[in-house]
Amino acid sequence: MSKDTSLIDSFPFSSYLDSNYIPSDEEVVEIKNFLIQPREQLEQMRTEIARLHAELSSVKSTYDSLYHQFNSCASLITLPRRVPDDVLEEIFYQSLPTDRNALLDNKAAPLIFTRICRQWRQVAFASPRFWSTIHIRVSPRLLDRWIASTDKLSQERLQEQQDVLRATAASEWLKRSGDLPLHISFVAKGVYPSFNPPVVDLYLSFIAPFSSRWRSLVLQGGATSFSRIFTLKAANLQSLEFLILDFDPTEYWNNPPLPQEPTTTWSNCGLLTSPSLRKLSIPRVITHPKDLSVDWAQLTYLELGKIPGGWGDVAMFMSMASEILHVSTRLVSCRIKISGEENSAHIRSMKLPLLRHLSIDIEGYVLPFTEKLEVPGLREIKLKLIENDVAGNNVNYKTCLAPLFRSQQGTIQKLIIDMRYLDHESFLGVLRKCPDLISLTVNDSQLYVGLPRAQETPLLTIDDQFLEEIGSNEGEVQVLCSQLEEFICGYPASFSTTGMIEFIKRKQSGNIPELAKLKKVVLPYISPEFEQKCVLSDELRSFISQGLALHLRGSYNDVVYRDAAAYYVDAWGFK
Repeated sequence: MSKDTSLIDSFPFSSYLDSNYIPSDEEVVEIKNFLIQPREQLEQMRTEIARLHAELSSVKSTYDSLYHQFNSCASLITLPRRVPDDVLEEIFYQSLPTDRNALLDNKAAPLIFTRICRQWRQVAFASPRFWSTIHIRVSPRLLDRWIASTDKLSQERLQEQQDVLRATAASEWLKRSGDLPLHISFVAKGVYPSFNPPVVDLYLSFIAPFSSRWRSLVLQGGATSFSRIFTLKAANLQSLEFLILDFDPTEYWNNPPLPQEPTTTWSNCGLLTSPSLRKLSIPRVITHPKDLSVDWAQLTYLELGKIPGGWGDVAMFMSMASEILHVSTRLVSCRIKISGEENSAHIRSMKLPLLRHLSIDIEGYVLPFTEKLEVPGLREIKLKLIENDVAGNNVNYKTCLAPLFRSQQGTIQKLIIDMRYLDHESFLGVLRKCPDLISLTVNDSQLYVGLPRAQETPLLTIDDQFLEEIGSNEGEVQVLCSQLEEFICGYPASFSTTGMIEFIKRKQSGNIPELAKLKKVVLPYISPEFEQKCVLSDELRSFISQGLALHLRGSYNDVVYRDAAAYYVDAWGFK
């Protein structure tokens, strides 16, 4: 639509527009007379616009009223209203998180279900299983020096009110769980130096009355923050089976820094002496484990992490670790971090006949430890090798690991191993000791952390030759890992596109009867060319449609090819 310029076209002085021309007195009078009619026309239009606005507003008001009335009437026949309560309850239950406890948050399940309508709220409140797990995070409070003096009192009152409301909500939450076992995780971490430790005691006073039904408990933060829980007796914790104590002894600092938190308040508390305790995790051990009042013989799961030392954390001495494992004879799963030491005369024998899953972070020469570890039922093992001297200390990890793969040590079906400090022959030697291996993961612990390396060139290369050795029976060479169904490579790869395609074809074609078919392959993202040739080839697409899952890892997104479709997964795990 062309722009209307009729007024300007008829203006006697249009040639002077957009100039610095100053009209004479006579010309001013002429211009004013010229503008009389357009001004009247503008007023008429303004009046008409106001009338139309009023009419539109009236129509909109009528529409809104009818719209709300219509929705009210139509709500009687909506599908959610017709869903039976038992079906609605199951939908709610399937919406709860499965990898963590439910959040104490109005915007997350299950609390969000109570904010929709009366029926949903009644269904949610009437189902105890919705309220049997809870994750409570207590926010730290700003230090006084960061709050203006005029705002200090109001800020403190606001924080106190918020804490009281949230603590009360947590108590009401747990009351709705009926008699079900409870799974509670409690995080109370501060951010030094701007915050005081979170006010935890208020929350603990509200959840402590439910201690007889605690099935699992996770405490994360400063140990002194949880002093109220440490006063509970084992008799009040008859149901506690799983306990995680993730204490940071140097988290909260002031001027001057606070000393390490005392451990005597929790090392002999009822949490550790509960007769039903079976699983114990202490990611950061801030006291000698032998000083903990734990019946180690009753545990089936144990995780002992690093211990504070100097400016960071250090692995536990193998003699200390052996003392614990010597008496933990019922373990089924164990995760531990150990380091070598000069005096290895005090290593205890460790006979763990029930152990199925073993994860060890190894730092230094630990042969005296692995030699005395007996795990005849072992099925899964995860090994992380740590070089404790960037200049190189020439630890022979092949020798240190050899006892773990003796024939008496069980049938290894899953292996996750750090390859940074193993050479090619050593790694193949490990694989030869695992003829029943189903899942293999090779990693490089220093690949992404940016740490100085004792050796810049890896001793092992994942190349075409390696792929042939684990997926071929040519010649008289024994087939390695013939039962392999999962291959996960988190290690610098140097195989070719053709080499990987041929490896997958050999495994999936069925031409070699003794080779099991792959179910999952995870590879570092090589290049767009690799994706085009490898993934988009007709042969591999047919394997993917038959059940093979192929993951290509990228810096920001992972691409997962499964069931003839591609899924893009970002760093947070969202598709």
